Amino acid sequence: MRYLIVIIILASWGCNKKTQKSIYLQKSNTTLSTPSISVDEAFFDIRTLIRVDNVDPKIDIRHTIDETEPTQNSPLAKNHIIVSETGIHKFKAFQKGVKYSNTVTVEAIEARKVNWIGLVSNDPNQNYNSGIGVLTDHKKGDWNFRSDEWYGYQDSIVKFSFTLEEGEVINGAIVSSMIDQNSWIFSPVNVSLNYHFEDGTKENHELSISDCMVQSEKQMNYLKITTPPRYPNRIDVIVYNMLSIPDWHPGKGLKPWLFVDEILIL
Repeated sequence: MRYLIVIIILASWGCNKKTQKSIYLQKSNTTLSTPSISVDEAFFDIRTLIRVDNVDPKIDIRHTIDETEPTQNSPLAKNHIIVSETGIHKFKAFQKGVKYSNTVTVEAIEARKVNWIGLVSNDPNQNYNSGIGVLTDHKKGDWNFRSDEWYGYQDSIVKFSFTLEEGEVINGAIVSSMIDQNSWIFSPVNVSLNYHFEDGTKENHELSISDCMVQSEKQMNYLKITTPPRYPNRIDVIVYNMLSIPDWHPGKGLKPWLFVDEILIL
């Protein structure tokens, strides 16, 4: 009987030890949820505000502004961050004994006012046509591509042409778009920025997107071309859409969608 009691105690101790180890492993393998980050205006004239929602004092949200990944040594993020310059802000949550979260990236862009006279573009798909004003209203569309802030295309080539007032200095352009591959919305393969001058000469600048066919997460996409200061009388922003959806996707071989919500002139 005495030996039986000892065996039961040892078995019980072993089970508790095993359970404790299992609990420890479960905690160490837990990944923190991504931080809740929002920006008042992604395109701003003077300044904007990034809001960081952290309701758990045990969790540290770290922040970088130099495009590097946040680490445990990065500065702690404030609840409200005032932004007055174009930049990429990255946030990540950390807690001792728990795996850090995925990174949240927020891009805030200073949107200058440009004296342009006219804008013409390809006609978008009739189901995603809210009027050409959505391309220059300095309002960032949300994840609902059916909202009235998006232009949707299945064209292979999409052209946006701005006519400018004389003497307007231009430093490049940004095409603001979306990637949502589950909804068949992909990045374009190339963006061309063409300057046309009064004397009839032209100047061309290109941006190639090498990873456009790679499987990626849902994200806002800012395609930026910067140039030396120029004084064109017309700008053509030409976006080259992917000809067909890649083979790894359920819609392989079909035409992808391109969604644009803003053309920003720098």
